[in-house]
Amino acid sequence: MIIKMKKYPKVVEKQDVRDLFETYGDVKNVIMTPNAVFVNMPDKERAEIALNNLNGMKWKGWRINLKKFNSNEHTPICRTSLGMFRMF
Repeated sequence: MIIKMKKYPKVVEKQDVRDLFETYGDVKNVIMTPNAVFVNMPDKERAEIALNNLNGMKWKGWRINLKKFNSNEHTPICRTSLGMFRMF
């Protein structure tokens, strides 16, 4: 399951996000874009627990705003010199 975190503190790094979510289970990967962070957790049940427990929590001076990533939304795209790639 992919969880989307909107509006995160710019001082936060990938490892910070990984550490926060790994409290609830395995994290396959973390992708950071300028506007959101996407956390991929393979165990749906553990991801639901993380979503419910972390959503609305204050973290590093910001209130965490989480939601389940809807596959109907655009998948994050990475632009490189080799072209564009879908992140998930």
